[in-house]
Amino acid sequence: MKHIFKLALLALLLCAVLVVPVSAITYQSFVPTFTSNTTSDVAGAWVNATKWAITGDPSSHYYEAYRAFDKVFTATSGSGNVFSYDYPVLSNITLYTPSQHVLTNYTLYAPPSNPTWTMPPSWTVWGSNDGSSWALLDTQSGQLIQNLAGISNNQSYPIANTDPYYYHRFNLSNGSNVGGSYIEEIVLYESPPAASFTPVTSTGTSPLGVTFTDTSTNTPTAWNWTIEGKVAGNTTKYLNASTAQNPSFSFLGGNFTISLGVGNAAGYNVSAQKSWVNVSSGVTLPIVQWITDKTTVLFPGRIYFNDTSLNTPTQWNWSFGDGTWYNTTSASLGLNKSYQYVKRGVWVANLTVGNSAGTNTSVSKGKSIRVIGYQGMELPEEPAATPTIWDQLNFLFRQLVDLIYCIFSGTICGSNQAQVLES
Repeated sequence: MKHIFKLALLALLLCAVLVVPVSAITYQSFVPTFTSNTTSDVAGAWVNATKWAITGDPSSHYYEAYRAFDKVFTATSGSGNVFSYDYPVLSNITLYTPSQHVLTNYTLYAPPSNPTWTMPPSWTVWGSNDGSSWALLDTQSGQLIQNLAGISNNQSYPIANTDPYYYHRFNLSNGSNVGGSYIEEIVLYESPPAASFTPVTSTGTSPLGVTFTDTSTNTPTAWNWTIEGKVAGNTTKYLNASTAQNPSFSFLGGNFTISLGVGNAAGYNVSAQKSWVNVSSGVTLPIVQWITDKTTVLFPGRIYFNDTSLNTPTQWNWSFGDGTWYNTTSASLGLNKSYQYVKRGVWVANLTVGNSAGTNTSVSKGKSIRVIGYQGMELPEEPAATPTIWDQLNFLFRQLVDLIYCIFSGTICGSNQAQVLES
């Protein structure tokens, strides 16, 4: 029984929520809510009515133009919340808003049931940006909008307009309405904006400055730019966003997609278009090349290495071939390096250089460094070399020279220690 009571109570609450009186409707139009001709919920907006007098006098509500835009709907006749003008007067009613709007649809509401309260049968709709020069937006004639059983009837009129205006005017005729013409409400609508944009450029080198131009239609009043990019490590992340209409961004290396969302009082739209911006790092992979002052040195001997690589390397890794290497990001230390060999043998030296574009190694450009000197053992032959008779004679001669050098220089020719000496 308790559960049945709860269900019944819930049903009553739902009914209370779903049954909304006409006067509580919220209209998503660009018309401000007026309480007088110059007072509304939008600062600076105003409404005015004038007449083209033929004969007769206007009704008591004639100059109260705001009643057509007060968004107050009456349920019975006799209420004074309608805009009216007497037969056979012709009238116009002008609405000004402090921001431009693109009128694409409007609705006229008939007043409460009353035999003498008749809607105007014909009218024209105009737009202007200065209040002097007017563009015709729509023409209607032979219209019959009536109210039955106290329920406001209405008629909507879509128009093919794409231009924004500050001023909107209705020129209203009276026709044969002897009792005058009456309008309960005029509601003006604009279509949600359609988002679109153009970048001034889409490719270049880092840092790449790009300005985006909003080309959206239907007069957006709010913008939301989203930038999504592929960056180092192939990681996707949002890099930046802006609420400006025509923003500028500076892109570093990577591939980026850009989308735009725009909105106004009528709704919000995100561009189906997604523009790409492709930015190269602006740095080229270095090309390795280097020289030495000599390739043969008497034990212990010093070799001077000089980097002549192209495309501006920023890091150097020298490998001297005897198991010793030197790594630095200092140009003063990496470009010119000296190394003293204290191991006898034939050593293949190499250089690896790098920058933000990557690294490159001189594997195929390695240089053989010959270090000769007496160590109490035969000098190993160079790799992939078959000694000739001349090589053997030359080897014996070098051994003799090494021995004489060791005797007179006092060098310990059997040492196998190596050290790196800064240049």
